[in-house]
Amino acid sequence: MSDHRRHNYRIERSGFTLVELLIVLVMIAVLSCTLAANLAGRQDRQALHIAGKDLAAAVRYCRRQADLRQVAHRLAFGGPSSSYRVEISTPGSPDGFIPAAGQAGRYHRLPQTVCIRSVVAEGGEQSPMPEALLFAPAGEGFSGTVQLVGRNGDALAVEVADGATQVRIVEKQP
Repeated sequence: MSDHRRHNYRIERSGFTLVELLIVLVMIAVLSCTLAANLAGRQDRQALHIAGKDLAAAVRYCRRQADLRQVAHRLAFGGPSSSYRVEISTPGSPDGFIPAAGQAGRYHRLPQTVCIRSVVAEGGEQSPMPEALLFAPAGEGFSGTVQLVGRNGDALAVEVADGATQVRIVEKQP
């Protein structure tokens, strides 16, 4: 009878204790924070690379169109290092240029995490932000480097060679 009585009073455990559950929750929270911080850095880096590729494509377009049409084109910057568009030389316009037709003539905004740090002409002349980069027929016009920087300190340079359609994207050390 004493065996039977003890068995009724014995509490059978099943499941997890509160301490075990808290330990698991803390481990999940730490791993989540680590992963989120890691992904945020990658998104900023990816935005910088996409902005560099887009800017390089716009430079190539300006240079090729200037050669094909035998009319000067420029990559005009609008706002404080946040957007750009392609413009075509037109004698009748107030400043001599009008926006290009189609997608190229619309302003392209840089991601919020990316800005143009400076523009360095081939001769070494550096300016924080020019009004535009000019491309004339026969490969004449801007040659140098446009430096982009991301919020996390990563940097890219879009290098434009003189007289060629060669435009390179070079990763810079922060």
